[in-house]
Amino acid sequence: MPASYDLTWDATNKRWRIMHKGQRYVVSCRQLGMPPTKEGSYQAANHWWCQKLAEIETVPRRIERIRQDLDSQASWMECIGDVTTKLVEAQREFLTKPETERTVEDFASLIVPIPELGRSESIPTDDTVAFQVGRYLDLERARVKAGQLSLIEFDLARRCLDYFAGWIKPTTSVKKIDPEKWEDFWTHLMSADCSVEYRKKRFRYAKNFVTWLASKAIIPMPANLTSRKYKFGSTVTKVTTFTVDEVRTLVDASTGQLTLHLLLMINCGFTQQDVADLVQDEIDWKLGTITRKRSKTRQHEDVPTVTYRLWKRTFELLKQHRQSEGDLVLRTKSGQPWLNKRVVNGVFNRTDNTKSVYRHLVDRTGLDKPIKGLRKTSSSLLDTHPTYGRYAGYFLAHSPTTVRDKSYVKPSQDQFDAALAWLGTQYGKKVTG
Repeated sequence: MPASYDLTWDATNKRWRIMHKGQRYVVSCRQLGMPPTKEGSYQAANHWWCQKLAEIETVPRRIERIRQDLDSQASWMECIGDVTTKLVEAQREFLTKPETERTVEDFASLIVPIPELGRSESIPTDDTVAFQVGRYLDLERARVKAGQLSLIEFDLARRCLDYFAGWIKPTTSVKKIDPEKWEDFWTHLMSADCSVEYRKKRFRYAKNFVTWLASKAIIPMPANLTSRKYKFGSTVTKVTTFTVDEVRTLVDASTGQLTLHLLLMINCGFTQQDVADLVQDEIDWKLGTITRKRSKTRQHEDVPTVTYRLWKRTFELLKQHRQSEGDLVLRTKSGQPWLNKRVVNGVFNRTDNTKSVYRHLVDRTGLDKPIKGLRKTSSSLLDTHPTYGRYAGYFLAHSPTTVRDKSYVKPSQDQFDAALAWLGTQYGKKVTG
């Protein structure tokens, strides 16, 4: 949350407060559509205040422009009154003279010049950062509805742009985004209290926003917007995996539907999203296979559609926990999706029930490693095999990376089935059945 925003948490009433120029503003967790906790609602409250601040700062500016315009109109009325008075006086003086004595100068006196007064400018389209970020996010929402952008990616864009708006100030004119300001943002990010990867994301989404502004001719494109000198260093991180014994411990200690989720992760390389998105048509209930694209990248054409042959225990648990109605194969006891994503009052809300249940398993076993490490563990095991190693990326449903794999060689289903069978032997029958 930007340091300049002094939001105060009211734990008793489950709401946020802030004083601004002697006026108190309040928003409740219910209004935000967020959990009634400080941790669960502070990002949404920050986003709300960004928008509110832009609104309350913009209205006075508009009122001032209108007042100036009215003042200008009043000046014109006064001017017209002066011209009328002078014209009447000139006519009266002209008529007092006999026609025979009227001169050219007398006729010229009837032409009363109107002073040139500068008219006030009309109210321009709102050019504040907050307003334009809102317009840009409206476009991104349209892409979500069209299936071109995921909710997770939209929420990431929103959070990164909220950060950018907080840094530059929501009421700042977008015309202030020039090469100097863009370099200042990079300099600021270099010392930001976040990971290198997140610095890159904040920079990338801000750049997308500025590029959009330039494409709409709202601002000129900063000459250094795409400069390669703005780097943030390496983001290579160590792959966190489990040992085979740790996987056995987790599966043995798990209960209920969580056991099935763990098996789908090591048998099929699934994430929590893949488990939650599994639908009836993707399963061959006779052959015991799952055929699908990975949920995260299914909109990409080059992502493979992979058929996974299930181990005995995986298939048995899948049939046991299968939903009798609806498209989704797996749901919680209360009938909810295992992973639920919603946008409430413009704020993305993600509920990962699998991860929540997994935390209790971590507490019981003491194996405090991220759940996503399970699919990495299986792919790493496959990679060690002299023959099946080439299927490690295919197991994860990654796009082919070489020209050979892209255009000339189709993965062998029989060999991939054999690779999964071998993988099962590494974990043992107690895990795979």
